[in-house]
Amino acid sequence: MRLMTFILAILLFTSTASHAELPLEELWSIELDSATALGNAWTDEGGNSNVVVGDGWRAHLISNGETIWSSDSLIGPVTAVLRVAYSDGEQILVAASEPLPDPHGEDWDSLAFGHLFRFGGDELIQLSDQQLLDGGQVFDNVFDNRNLTKLTIMPEMLEDDEHPVLAAWSTSSWGFFDGDRISGNLGIITEHSYSFRRSGSPVEVEVFQDSDNQTRVAQGWYRWYDENGREFGEYTCNVRLFDSDLAILETLVLAEHQFPTQERWSPPDRRPELLGMTVVQSDDQTSIFAAYSDTSNAFLCELSTPELEVLQTRSLPNNWQGGQMLCFKWEDVNASNLLLIDSRGNVLVFDSGTLTQIESGNLPGPYVASVKTDFEDDGNQELLTLTRGRLICYSISPLDAPPVGIVAQPATFIFAEPYPNPFNSQTSLDYRISQSGNVSICLYNLQGQQIAELVNSSHPTGQYSATFHAGDLASGVYVVRMMAEGETEARKVVLMR
Repeated sequence: MRLMTFILAILLFTSTASHAELPLEELWSIELDSATALGNAWTDEGGNSNVVVGDGWRAHLISNGETIWSSDSLIGPVTAVLRVAYSDGEQILVAASEPLPDPHGEDWDSLAFGHLFRFGGDELIQLSDQQLLDGGQVFDNVFDNRNLTKLTIMPEMLEDDEHPVLAAWSTSSWGFFDGDRISGNLGIITEHSYSFRRSGSPVEVEVFQDSDNQTRVAQGWYRWYDENGREFGEYTCNVRLFDSDLAILETLVLAEHQFPTQERWSPPDRRPELLGMTVVQSDDQTSIFAAYSDTSNAFLCELSTPELEVLQTRSLPNNWQGGQMLCFKWEDVNASNLLLIDSRGNVLVFDSGTLTQIESGNLPGPYVASVKTDFEDDGNQELLTLTRGRLICYSISPLDAPPVGIVAQPATFIFAEPYPNPFNSQTSLDYRISQSGNVSICLYNLQGQQIAELVNSSHPTGQYSATFHAGDLASGVYVVRMMAEGETEARKVVLMR
């Protein structure tokens, strides 16, 4: 893996719209009990607009704003749902999470393992229930939550008699799943599967065709990793690109943060995290857009394919949390808007060509998920949003980018707050530079005397982390000073023995 390097300087976006009016008009809505997952949307042969949702322990098929089918109550809460038009008929796939009792006989909400249900036929009857892991496998690592969080289909698989589906776990173990083969502790998989220890959620998976008409899979995820006997663990936020056989083509580390292993249960207030990902295709290129955070800030960036080089980056509000990203394109007006939605329903709209923010607003909460569609295939696009108690269908219209001449200001380097602080033996210093050049980081006492030189070398543009080991230094207050790009930043640290 290689650490991300910026081709263009980090740019701080300048908001060009202060009001909160999104270009949305409500078409219909339906009340739900406790919505948990939003699947894909489509128009059937009769012209009906359909979508599948998870609502508590059941799945629903909703057509033109009315529920026309519901599953029986399943093994636990629905975590993902997908409608697939196979060559031999339609199926609805439902992932549900079976709560796992702890060894002392009590339910422990953080422990669960996934089931994959298939429904098909004219009446959408249940065809199968696959328990993907048994309890013994789960207890191999009791901190794993074995829920399926993403279901999608590879285009070339629709003719496959075994009906495989590409599935992603909340723990980031993923692979092709079908009804016949069981292999290892991942459940039902093909040749390629990947397990990223103790990963976080969300896991984003996008399947697309590149300019050579080859199927590619983009995956974004974040994780924390530590292991007994290792001096350091790490938080990382990553993007990977796979071919249609799930062989890795390229990997990019968007952000990372090392921490002393003994500090594993005291994470920083903010850590590297995936905040959303989508793929945007145009006539001459395919780009992956990823939103992510490091230990201090949040960013939106455009990545090239297949190289995963960073083409442009914008800063996001530092309090941006979770959520997802969608892209709406209107060919008739040559507009392409990115909707970035956080877990509280806050929305930022960007022009995908320049990453200029052109609007902001809010969706009803508590927000669960959104999906884009064009029900009538007429270029008039719709946005489906799911809250805990309501599914809403909006028509959405394009927003123009602001006129040329509104110029974003380049950011200088970023020097994050040391972590942990106070500390008793060592602390991590994360920093990011927007221009190649020399970086100096030194430690001083309160009398201004230099105690240690931590960094003094030339750096390419990018993000870095240094660790200060206190050694036999006395307890007290010290100052860490960073010099780069002709500027100076200082951070106070407290050593407590």
